[in-house]
Amino acid sequence: METAYTGLKKRLFRIEKHIGTKLRERRLQLHLSQHGVAHQLSVSGQQIHKYEKGIDRIPASRLYELSKILGVPLGYFYDGLEGDGSSSQGQELVVTCANLKDKKVRIEFLNLDVILSDAEIL
Repeated sequence: METAYTGLKKRLFRIEKHIGTKLRERRLQLHLSQHGVAHQLSVSGQQIHKYEKGIDRIPASRLYELSKILGVPLGYFYDGLEGDGSSSQGQELVVTCANLKDKKVRIEFLNLDVILSDAEIL
């Protein structure tokens, strides 16, 4: 049985994976290495690898810096996230969640979003 929490974790992983894929896509378009991007961000090449695979969540401030390094608007990373071309809600959710410092508050915030999403379906 899937709980709201496990459903949320799967949804968040899909978001992180999507953002990571967009990061890799753009990095390769520009013929940049993971280490080259990592150097500009002051992180390790391994960290960029983890971002691209969706293993680690990219902090909002770092995503902003990546958008500048890669020459794309911040919304680029969310394009196609919802499947219908509309990504503003997903973008707002991720940025808001990333800016919440307390882990328990983040979980409650995301649980609320799941409940509201379920209510909209009904």
